[in-house]
Amino acid sequence: MAVARAACVCSFLAFAYHAVVWTPRLTYGFAMYYTYARLVLEGETLRGAYDEEHFNAKVREFGFHVRDEPNNLPTAALAYIPVAWAGPTAAKVLWTGVSLALYGWSLALLFSLSRIPAGNLPGLMLLTLAFLWHPAWQTIALGQVYMLVLLLFLLFIRQLSRTRDRAAGMFLALVAIVKGYGAVPGILLAVKGKWKIIGISAGTAVVVVLATLPMLGADSWGEFYGSVLTSLGSRPQDANATYQTLNGFLRHLFTFDPLWLAHPLVAAAPWVATTVSYAVSLVLVIAALLVFGNAGEGEHLLAYGGAIAAGVFTAPLAEEYHYVLLLPLLFGLAARCLAWRVEGGKAGLPEWLGAAAALGAAAPTLAHTFQDAAYPLVLLAYIKLAAGLSMLGAAALAIRRGRHVPPPAIPA
Repeated sequence: MAVARAACVCSFLAFAYHAVVWTPRLTYGFAMYYTYARLVLEGETLRGAYDEEHFNAKVREFGFHVRDEPNNLPTAALAYIPVAWAGPTAAKVLWTGVSLALYGWSLALLFSLSRIPAGNLPGLMLLTLAFLWHPAWQTIALGQVYMLVLLLFLLFIRQLSRTRDRAAGMFLALVAIVKGYGAVPGILLAVKGKWKIIGISAGTAVVVVLATLPMLGADSWGEFYGSVLTSLGSRPQDANATYQTLNGFLRHLFTFDPLWLAHPLVAAAPWVATTVSYAVSLVLVIAALLVFGNAGEGEHLLAYGGAIAAGVFTAPLAEEYHYVLLLPLLFGLAARCLAWRVEGGKAGLPEWLGAAAALGAAAPTLAHTFQDAAYPLVLLAYIKLAAGLSMLGAAALAIRRGRHVPPPAIPA
């Protein structure tokens, strides 16, 4: 236990040091969100913000020396308005402080929902891994919004577990409003017949969008659809290994582009990559719904954590920092495996596969190293995607092995 505590402390110090080093750096990602919010604060709305040249002129005007891509929902600006009144560096410091607080709250919820004591050996190991989770490091470094998205998802799961349908629906709506995630958990709600939550979520989203039209500009939604949504995930650069999704991986294998994709496995017509991407993503979503629809009623963290992860893998674009959203699946899987051990079961494939996959998901991505490699070395660029999918596989095996409704508490 002393070694586990020391490892946990060291991992926390490494995470804190990383946050301190990166906090004052003005990076892409943060530049985009800050510019969105600053435009709104200055009364310009987001009309014209989806013109990339105009947008990056504003990015430079606001004090950034990076180039960014305006590909987020207009409502993404709402999250950063509380800090965008300050200059860029001060705003990044404020946002980092907010993100660290949100991450701490999220970890507390993860331990509460999984019923794993943070002070025992499994809890300390999970906490150490959470502090070393490289997607979390990237989220902090780039001033991203995903600590907020993670917390909103966890609050949704918490309210769902307490049968507070109205609050659960509102939190799921906020996820969609801020970042556009939530479709797969929403479909899982439909599979489970929880239509009231779906209705509340849809209604909340509509109310927020309508209420913010004067602030964000009604035209901004049309520009977002025409400039972003119609081509999102289908451009050659969207198949760069930076994007750890099924869509990016499959397009990387079947698309040739002299600048971005010089070594495809097969240079096929664009419609082939699109068809294969949609088909494989659909199969994964259906499989996830079948698997996690069979999780016990007391295992909301595992069931909806799996649905959230499936949403990440099937998203049009998802960089490494999106994988901070795999933490609910990790904790849900750990709770299921620990419950199996409490009931006298022996460690098997779900445990070993889950542990190896979690380490792979936590490690830094190799995308930049092998992005331009020829097949089969290019597969190494997608180790993080493979690790995430393996976590889903481990969860499926654990659920198939036996059901626990609700899972027993893990002894301290």
